[in-house]
Amino acid sequence: MLVYLHFPDLHPAWDFPQWALEELSRSFPDHEFHLVRVREWDEDALARAEVIIAWHLPADVFVKAKTLHWLHTPAAGVKRLFYPQMVESEVVLTKGSGLNAEPVAEHVLAMMLAWHRGLHLVSRRPQAYQEDRRLIFDRFLLMGPFGEKRTLIVGFGAIGRLLATHLIALGQRVVGIRRTPTLAVGQSLSLYPLDRLEELLPEVDFVVNLLPLTEETRGFFNRERFQLMKESACLVNAGRGATVVEEDLVWALRERKIAGACLDVFAKEPLPEDSPLWQMREVLISPHVAATCADPWGPQLELIKENLSRYLEGGPLLNQVDKGSGY
Repeated sequence: MLVYLHFPDLHPAWDFPQWALEELSRSFPDHEFHLVRVREWDEDALARAEVIIAWHLPADVFVKAKTLHWLHTPAAGVKRLFYPQMVESEVVLTKGSGLNAEPVAEHVLAMMLAWHRGLHLVSRRPQAYQEDRRLIFDRFLLMGPFGEKRTLIVGFGAIGRLLATHLIALGQRVVGIRRTPTLAVGQSLSLYPLDRLEELLPEVDFVVNLLPLTEETRGFFNRERFQLMKESACLVNAGRGATVVEEDLVWALRERKIAGACLDVFAKEPLPEDSPLWQMREVLISPHVAATCADPWGPQLELIKENLSRYLEGGPLLNQVDKGSGY
């Protein structure tokens, strides 16, 4: 069996490492692993590959992979792979979702704490030292203790579960919304289906968006939903940029329908220089780095190895994408 790995021109953090390739070869000595690090696709290998591992497989390349049975992307989001040829094919699609739960949960928590404490407002100018101190003092009197806040996590998966654990440890009460919840109602954590969203939005202080991007979630957070939120609430987006209507978010911030936003993802990336979000005082921005961690490939390699074993034995693969739901 030929496994084709395509990782062209990437930052070292996201390039498939040589040690991982060697580990695959040692673990599966009867099979061929062909790693390509240039943008051009190897036509011969592509035609023979039974398995492809790549961040993306364009539609015009997909149609040339005549023997492909399984495609794995290390990414959590798979929307750009949902072209008709892929969706209508029998090719199994798996993804790397859930493997970055720890760094994303930590990043979201860090943004929430930084915004709550007003660290994004500190000027770093010596002459403004006393002014910044007064600003933080006044803000904390207004905000109150972080542990007394209530957070709503929309898209309650692996990241949401870990984030909830951190928030509950700090004293917060957490509400989670997922498409098919296993009902859990307790003192610190409650899970509800999506149809409860509208009644929950007015009750929480932070709304954390961890939704995948599907046809149903595109533009999910819009003007109507911002109007339901508390005027003191903060939106946190570490899911997918296009699940938020950015024009409506700008409107909600300008009209003080909500108090602020912590954003790691955007509808267009990089966030355009002329976006009003750059100039908004109560917006904390990070450049889509929530998943960054010291070892991005250790957990990914374990998933690939486990799934290769399952594939060779004819078993079900982990992290398989439901082409019907879009994630």
